[in-house]
Amino acid sequence: MFHCRRCRFLSVLLLLVSCACGNQTRSDAVWPSPPEASTPEPAAVSPVSMLATPYGSSLASSAPPAFSPLPAPSPPAYVASPSAAASPARPSSAAAKPSRKPAATAEARQSAKTGAAQAGSRKKQPSRAAGLLIRSGPAASRRAALTFDDAPDERFTPQILAILAKHKVKATFFLLGTLAKQHPDMVARIVQGGHVVGNHMNRHAYLPKLSDEAYRNDLQASEQVLQSLIGYAPRLLRPPYGAIRPDQLLWAAEQHYVTVNWDVDSQDWRGLTKEQVKANVLGHVHPGCIILQHSGTGASGNLAGTVQALPEIIAQLRSMNYELVTIPELLGVAKEK
Repeated sequence: MFHCRRCRFLSVLLLLVSCACGNQTRSDAVWPSPPEASTPEPAAVSPVSMLATPYGSSLASSAPPAFSPLPAPSPPAYVASPSAAASPARPSSAAAKPSRKPAATAEARQSAKTGAAQAGSRKKQPSRAAGLLIRSGPAASRRAALTFDDAPDERFTPQILAILAKHKVKATFFLLGTLAKQHPDMVARIVQGGHVVGNHMNRHAYLPKLSDEAYRNDLQASEQVLQSLIGYAPRLLRPPYGAIRPDQLLWAAEQHYVTVNWDVDSQDWRGLTKEQVKANVLGHVHPGCIILQHSGTGASGNLAGTVQALPEIIAQLRSMNYELVTIPELLGVAKEK
C-alpha cells in the first residue's frame, strides 16, 4: 500500500515537471521575436532639421536669409483723451414721436453744460499740444543721438557704459526713479561718464491710463529721486512706451519739461540678436535722428544683442560721417530745468 502511494506521488511529480516544460515551449511559440523584415526604427532627427519652412524645406539644408530691418514703428505724437460720447442721431420728422420723459431738471441741465465744456476743452488740447513732443532734431547737420531707456540696472548698464567710454561717446539715459533709487552707484557712473540724465517716470506706467493726480505724483516722485542723486532736476522727459495724453503733455511743458520720444527704434527690448539690432538702427538713421535703445530690463529680459551691436553701430555711424551727441546738444536745450 505504502509502495503504491509512493509510486503515485512520483508519477504526479513527473507529470507536473512535464507540464511546466511544455508551457515554457508554448510561451516561446506565442510571443515570437520580431522578424528581421519588420520596419526599422526611425533614425534620430536633430532639433534643427525638424524645423521646416512653410514650403517644407529643411532649414538645416540652407543658410538663414539675411535679416532686414523691422518696420520702424512711429510713436504717437500723443495719445488722445477719450472723446466725449457722440450725440445720438436725430430722428427724421416722419418718425419723430413726442417724448414721454420728464423735463430735464436744472441740475441735469447744468451737468450737461459742464460736460459739454469739458468736451470742448479736450478738443482744443490736441492743437495746443501739437509740437510739444519732439521725435527728432534738426536735419541740417549730420548728427545723431543715442538714447537708452529703463536704466539703471546691474546687468547691462555697466557694459553699455564701458562701451561708450571706450569709444568716447556721450549719450542720454532716461532713468526710472524706482531703479535709480535702487542703484545709486550706477547713476553716479552715468553722470561721471559725462552722459545726460532724463526722466522716464517713476514706475514705467502707461501714462494715458493714469489719473491727473497719479500722473503728476509719479513724475514728481521720479524728479525728486533723480535730483537728489545727480544734483539737478532733469529737463528731458520720455514717457514710457512713448504714450502720453495731450493734457499730460501740456502739464509737463508747464513744468518746464521738454518731452522727447524717438524716430529710430532698435526694438532691442524684444531680445533681438546683434544683427537684428544693427539692422533696425542702421536701416533707419538720418541726420537729426534720435535712436532708441535700452540699457536696463527686467529679470527675464535680454539686451545682449544691444551690447554686442553697440560698438559696430558706433563705428558704422562714424564711417557715415555722423557726429554722436546728447539730446541737449542735438536740440540746443539745457539738460536741467
